[in-house]
Amino acid sequence: MKKFFMKSDVLMLKQMKRNDESNAERVVYGALLGTIGAILQSSGMFGGIGLLISALSSFPIVLATLRSLRTGFLTYLVTFALLSMIQPAEAYVYLITTGLLGLSMGFGFRVLKKEWLVVLFSATALMLGILFLLLVIEFPVLGPSIGGELDLRLVLYIFLFTMIYSFIWMKSILIIMKKYAAIVDK
Repeated sequence: MKKFFMKSDVLMLKQMKRNDESNAERVVYGALLGTIGAILQSSGMFGGIGLLISALSSFPIVLATLRSLRTGFLTYLVTFALLSMIQPAEAYVYLITTGLLGLSMGFGFRVLKKEWLVVLFSATALMLGILFLLLVIEFPVLGPSIGGELDLRLVLYIFLFTMIYSFIWMKSILIIMKKYAAIVDK
């Protein structure tokens, strides 16, 4: 357990930080990732496997944010703009949950650098987004039977879920980026 709290396993940032790329390359990279994010997020309308695929829409935002914070934020906005045209209701869910998770996780990797801080920061951002949808907008993001009133037990369950979800995302990204770094180094 101590290893998890003291570990700073962000080696992939050496591969992702590039100072030699032009603004045009950044725009193209961000636009491509934004398009991929919009496609992944809108796949939820197909139900079943589409709902699982839509959860992957955080990944392009994490990749863009690892490249640079500005590129990550602009990719987040591009994805939102595309989703606003494709599926307006899904666009706001993306903006406050899935996209926010990708943005906060990428920010955490770049700035916070400790795994447990990345998980805590991302989970808190995701939890606040879910609570905003449930309590302020009253959008049944967790189903029709949950929402409407603030319940401490509900907040704790959501926080526990977002911690586990963020931990899985963080570990998955680290595994993918280590494989990416190994391929690039060859």
